[in-house]
Amino acid sequence: MPAAKKLSILIPVYNERHTIRRVVEAAANAPLPPGVDRELIVIDDGSVDGTEAVLHTIPRGISYHLF
Repeated sequence: MPAAKKLSILIPVYNERHTIRRVVEAAANAPLPPGVDRELIVIDDGSVDGTEAVLHTIPRGISYHLF
């Protein structure tokens, strides 16, 4: 049986509180070919507008890593 494949989606952000939720949800719900898993990696470059707080309101069913 072939090993599962993983697609890593990198999402760089800086002061994106108005759009980050929509972007993460779209990336999490985009169709993938069978046998492909996804991981979302959000890289915040020092946002000061509340972007991180918005990320913490994303539903628990969407998994992402914040750096």
